[in-house]
Amino acid sequence: MHYHASGDRTNRACCRCPIGCKAIPVTRAAPQNPIILIPARLAATRLPGKPLAEIAGVPMIVHVWRRAVAAEVGPVVVACGERAIADAVEAAGGRAVITEAIRPGPIASMKQLRISTRVATSTR
Repeated sequence: MHYHASGDRTNRACCRCPIGCKAIPVTRAAPQNPIILIPARLAATRLPGKPLAEIAGVPMIVHVWRRAVAAEVGPVVVACGERAIADAVEAAGGRAVITEAIRPGPIASMKQLRISTRVATSTR
């Protein structure tokens, strides 16, 4: 299996695309028990309130959560810093975890959840 520069996957031994890129071999195995963590926060600087912006009457974060669930990769959890986001996800039937408000962004929130999610999924 190789990744094409455009993001497409191919089983070919090499890439023969018109721009002459090199195929990158995939060397990692897929995780045994993956979990999808979706970071969401209202304090974004480019579009504040984005997760709760409605698309066809449904909050954007619910659309994202539904697509992740439809992928059937594993359990889906929304990592959020605000109760309003958690309420929207939970009202749609999803699971949300509120992270500490002092975290500076989504990457730090994901690192925080790494431990708490292991604990939560192992105690079910």
